[in-house]
Amino acid sequence: MERSRSVLFRTISRFAGTMAVVFLAAGAASSSMCDPGPDADGDCVSDKREQELIDAFAPLLRFDAEEQYRLSSVPWYLPRVGMQIVCPSRTIVLRQPGQITSPSTMFFTVTCDDGQVHYAGYSTDASGEPRKPPYELFHDRENELERLETREGHLASAEIYAHVRSSPWPHLTTYDVTYWFFYPWNGDVVGTWGIDKGHHQGDWEHVTVRVESNGSGGWRMHSMFFATHVEGYWRWPSEVDKVAGTERPIVYVARKTHASYAKPGDYVLDPVGIDHANPTECTLGLAGEQDCWDAYSHVRNVGERGQLTPGVWFFEYSGQWGPNDGWKTESPRGPRARGTRPPAFIRASA
Repeated sequence: MERSRSVLFRTISRFAGTMAVVFLAAGAASSSMCDPGPDADGDCVSDKREQELIDAFAPLLRFDAEEQYRLSSVPWYLPRVGMQIVCPSRTIVLRQPGQITSPSTMFFTVTCDDGQVHYAGYSTDASGEPRKPPYELFHDRENELERLETREGHLASAEIYAHVRSSPWPHLTTYDVTYWFFYPWNGDVVGTWGIDKGHHQGDWEHVTVRVESNGSGGWRMHSMFFATHVEGYWRWPSEVDKVAGTERPIVYVARKTHASYAKPGDYVLDPVGIDHANPTECTLGLAGEQDCWDAYSHVRNVGERGQLTPGVWFFEYSGQWGPNDGWKTESPRGPRARGTRPPAFIRASA
């Protein structure tokens, strides 16, 4: 029994894991089940409760001791990248670095030479699935120093992005809080055959904390989902390290790939390579500290589809956050295009 709990839930597939909770269509819940009080994004979870949960479970990130590429905020990143569209016969540069400054400079339609009209914002196909537009962001190609500095990220102004929704788990007072982390650069994973590969621009990662009432007016962790590049997995609260005296989880970030783990260590990505998540000790608040980062007070609530929180307009972008550079590694699309289903889980065999 204890072994079963320690193994816990595993995702049905790699893809089920990556399709973590993102946006719940506004107004989907019955009004009779809504929280009392203001609800700016119309998801039946009050603004007060959303902020309470976001603060209570904001993670502490622990970086590998040899990490080179750390996270940044998206507003810091966008002025450093351009935008292009990949049409059938050619790639057209639409924005140079420094020109993406507002919704009107990021969201517009372009007609390719085959007559197809494409829009950079969120859209769906006839079946309701997110449509993949051929838009790509790209790092500065002219200024090598600027490009290298962009890859390193910017912890001093970093922020992460949270989404709260009622959980599909069959508890009346259970919520899923998903935290999204943005990294300007995903480095090469160390290959099992000594071959480094897998780098790409624009790296989105996430974890989801499933939250339940503690029975005395507060909240506790029910379970937690960690997204990795081979398969994501769930853990019980006893298997998650926490900030002392709180319910806030500690997330161990793999070197260069930024996959999320519940414990430090080396993780085999069979047959791709190895994730190293081995941080040094850190003292929060220490000037120049690079090996840990506390998300508390640096989390922005993104709201819901169609009712985004002011200032996060870039979440409408559904193209790729980096170009395909020929290494057979495609940069990911953002949270806006990852679907609405929570990560599926089952109890693994002992």
